[in-house]
Amino acid sequence: MSLWNVEDINKISEKKINKDIIIADVSINTRDLKKNSLFFAIKGERFDGHDFVIDAFKKGAAAAVVEKQKLDLFKDSFFSDKTLFIVNDSLSSLQKLAYLSRRRAKSLKMICVTGSSGKTSVKNWLSKILLNKKVHFTEGNFNNHIGLPLTLAKMKKNSKFCILEVGMNKPNEIKKLTKIAKPNFSIITNVGPAHIGNFKSIKDIAREKSEIFSKDCFAIYPQESDYYNIINETAKKKASETFTYGYSDLSDFQITKIKPLDHLKKIVSFRLINEKVDLELEYYGKHWLDNILIILAVSKLLKINIKEVKKTLLNLKPNEGRGSIHKLMFKSKKITLFDDSYNSNPISLKASLETIKILPTKKMRKICVIGDMLELGKDSDYYHKEVVSLIEESRVNIVFTIGNYSKIIYKNLPKSIESFHFDDLDMLYNKIKDILKDNDFIMIKGSNSMNLNSICNKLKIS
Repeated sequence: MSLWNVEDINKISEKKINKDIIIADVSINTRDLKKNSLFFAIKGERFDGHDFVIDAFKKGAAAAVVEKQKLDLFKDSFFSDKTLFIVNDSLSSLQKLAYLSRRRAKSLKMICVTGSSGKTSVKNWLSKILLNKKVHFTEGNFNNHIGLPLTLAKMKKNSKFCILEVGMNKPNEIKKLTKIAKPNFSIITNVGPAHIGNFKSIKDIAREKSEIFSKDCFAIYPQESDYYNIINETAKKKASETFTYGYSDLSDFQITKIKPLDHLKKIVSFRLINEKVDLELEYYGKHWLDNILIILAVSKLLKINIKEVKKTLLNLKPNEGRGSIHKLMFKSKKITLFDDSYNSNPISLKASLETIKILPTKKMRKICVIGDMLELGKDSDYYHKEVVSLIEESRVNIVFTIGNYSKIIYKNLPKSIESFHFDDLDMLYNKIKDILKDNDFIMIKGSNSMNLNSICNKLKIS
């Protein structure tokens, strides 16, 4: 089945092609290119896709989109029978194709999710709720000015639902992506200082996140956010209907009660506008429940049977590296690993420490491994120093830090908390290995480029 035909691609091309070809997929990377793909040669910071056009055709590409100023690269006889669509700019042409993809899916319900943390989990879990309903969604965390259009360009025109993760690390990104996606449901998970190095203040981040609201969309956002007034003002102006979620009675979707069963299992009561729902859930922290509440809210607004949704929710667990919990045998010792190594920012680190806070202290030692939170700009020192009080409140027994900024945490911890700082991952792992005891609970968290997932992997396979 063809995803796109030549007439469609001619709409974004300077040179019109009169040839019958099958385009079954869209790609920007020859490493995962499928047969009969349309390959977009996009120039990035480290690579230029034009250098890989030959590889694309050798791997079975049906055609390639290349820029007019690069045509000298394609004079070789190899290209004599190849289909090349000529454009002024490959990236803007991909975005135009994404725009066409969105507009041709007439009955599509578009769900867009943004936030300083939690957006990937919400997107993944919603996709599972809608799994049997012709749903298309962002692969991995392809959520930027390239990834989102690529996801949309790969969408089948008979899709009923599309869930897009919308990221940003500089001003005006979300506004541009929202114009392409045209959401029916716009969700903000939270607002925090992630990427604040590129903004003047967190208020500016809140304003940027609020650009996800568009005409005729249902806006869903946190009632208890410190930036509620900014978000709410924009939502009321732009969206057709607004809905809030949280713990407050003012919320349209509310967590009303949490009844502990043990240190991980809880019975959680929800109010979905006028409907009450109880779920027995594994508890991985407040942020985990926030995400479940968002999913219940969207399901309610989509008029999906909540009994169906509950069955799926009961089987949900955090994705690997995003708060996943692993019961392990490590060197003949039973340990619990809280793997939150995929990323870190002040909001998500606080949420992880709040999860640790509720754990009992009599039967286990609580150990934290904390790597740098990156992209916080001039406020990096402040946000790392702020972590110290959270660690104290969480009654952590041992703290390991690694990285330039996390050293600030180490230096400011009280002497009552056993602590160690390292600049080398191998040395850090060796110390962890030596110090672990039976029944220890160990949380590992840091920005992705700190590579703390390597330590998690070693603990899992030992």
